[in-house]
Amino acid sequence: MEEASLDFSPDIEFESYGHFLCHLVRNLFTVRVLTVCSYLLQVIPIGEDRWRMRCDMNVRQLIMKTALHEYEFMGITFLLNSYPRLERPTIELGCVKEVFDGKPLFHVNFERFWIDNARLYKCMTSTLKEVDIKNFRGTWNEIHVLSYFIIGWKVLKKVVINILKEDVADEGIDVESGRLRIANNMLKAPRGSSDLDISIY
Repeated sequence: MEEASLDFSPDIEFESYGHFLCHLVRNLFTVRVLTVCSYLLQVIPIGEDRWRMRCDMNVRQLIMKTALHEYEFMGITFLLNSYPRLERPTIELGCVKEVFDGKPLFHVNFERFWIDNARLYKCMTSTLKEVDIKNFRGTWNEIHVLSYFIIGWKVLKKVVINILKEDVADEGIDVESGRLRIANNMLKAPRGSSDLDISIY
């Protein structure tokens, strides 16, 4: 099997399925393209070692349907660590309503999360080629994660930022233009890769 998509309802019981999801993902070791949902990102670190799978996986493209909420950070780290051959992570930004209520399951400093864990990912120094961000809104967490990709990933060749297109304005403010300005500011960030190209659409 070359491709798989894992999409679970956010209404099922939370902590109980961490071990099940780890076992399921481990059985997809031949998959090269994997799509995962917000629920999986929040739950999978509970089931095994909190930082990675116990064996390296073969995924080349990882599509994450996420709100980039703090509760999803550990799951994103878990998957990036588990896929040392990863070439193309794609972040499809969605609604935060799929994020669980309540206290976080892991005690981490979310403001420093990506700085403190920058050393963990093997793919960031060897195989990574392109990062795609879809439905970019310019939130604080989106800026943090995008900055980490641009500054910290040494072999990255391309970042594609797709702005969320909306026709509505908020109290007379052109929301889409504001998002575009934020994305354009990322062009000024120092780049970890000298060959990095950043495209904004």
